[in-house]
Amino acid sequence: MDSWAGKVLQINYVDPDESDLNDPFNDAVDKAADIDKRINKDFFKGMGIVDCKSTWKPNGLIRMIAGNKAKKYDTTILFDYDATLQKDWGLPEDSYSVVIVDKNRVVRALYKGKIPESETKRLFSSL
Repeated sequence: MDSWAGKVLQINYVDPDESDLNDPFNDAVDKAADIDKRINKDFFKGMGIVDCKSTWKPNGLIRMIAGNKAKKYDTTILFDYDATLQKDWGLPEDSYSVVIVDKNRVVRALYKGKIPESETKRLFSSL
């Protein structure tokens, strides 16, 4: 976290079976950063954490899926093999949660499941 000091963080906590659920939101974030320049990448970092315990998929397949997502979104992906964060943070099992944390490490948004399209503009104003 120290290497991302001063940045807004988008933390995706993902069951591998739901890995595409919030792709429309993540694609909109990439567009806002890379094309529209509404998000300054110097002050924003997206990352993923895979909830490996929430799936039947073997770890090798999970790593392959995560590697493809990391390339697509130019991001860091970590693995939670025991669902520790899911339990500690009170996140639902078998889901896709998104946590937006401001530069002071205050949680500004928490979505459990699919982010409604109507929320995208509101979230972008806080990034």
